[in-house]
Amino acid sequence: MELRQLQSFLAVYETGGFRAAAHREHLTQSAVSRQIQQLERSLGVILFVRNPRVVTPTPTGRALYTRVAPLVRGTIDALEATRQGQLEDTLRVGYIAPALAGALPKMVDAVRVELPLLQLDLNEHDSAGVVEGLREGELDIGFFASDDAPTDLRATAIMPIFYGIAVSIDDELAQRSILDVTELEGRTFISLAAREPIHQRILDVVTHACPGLTVQTAFGFGAIQSLVHDGVGVAPIPLVAMTRIPAGITLLETEPALPSSTLWAATRRGRTSPSASRVFDLIAGNDSTRAFSH
Repeated sequence: MELRQLQSFLAVYETGGFRAAAHREHLTQSAVSRQIQQLERSLGVILFVRNPRVVTPTPTGRALYTRVAPLVRGTIDALEATRQGQLEDTLRVGYIAPALAGALPKMVDAVRVELPLLQLDLNEHDSAGVVEGLREGELDIGFFASDDAPTDLRATAIMPIFYGIAVSIDDELAQRSILDVTELEGRTFISLAAREPIHQRILDVVTHACPGLTVQTAFGFGAIQSLVHDGVGVAPIPLVAMTRIPAGITLLETEPALPSSTLWAATRRGRTSPSASRVFDLIAGNDSTRAFSH
């Protein structure tokens, strides 16, 4: 008994005839008929009653279908997932820090379920680096912030990114429920030294409200959090990071609200790998499994 024979059995059962089954399976009618005969001989049973116009399953055929249909489909799905996972050994993923607050972990979990043989190479970038990596073919999947999706990439919006101000819990500002931006006057404002347009927009808003602000740059959110924790200054942090803020830091919403952006996931158009296309479908919710939700 072979999987190919069981696939032909399912096709004949579900389409009601050898011709229709052959069309569905991309085989000749004689090949389907031969596989059904071989299956019947190996089992020692008759699975179908052949009439000139219709093929009717026998009681034995109906019982076999009930038992094997889920198993055959599960086996085919598993083989296809394995095949797709092997087409691309490693998927190169670029991301910005806000993607760590849900989007990236969900993608990793989905890949583990759907493409268990696929290896993920995860690298943090700024948004410009992610988009450039996708365009140059150095990345297969990317998470980046932008007001609009680049038209040359296949992209899907994941979530809005709203910002608050991170302060040390020892700072008097930590007692505020809402922080008035003008209260930052005369303080040190720590800005991320990255090519993120949203950071410059935030900086423009804050320096306009507080002309006496001192600006200091830092590389990476880890460095920013350390400086804030030590009371060196305050810094803009995505509100989605609230569950990841280390002890000793408070993240405050502001009045007026700071400029916001959108987190996107993207892959290349046309010239992407089957694995990248499948993972992007999981992210976008286009895959029938809908393993990734946002």
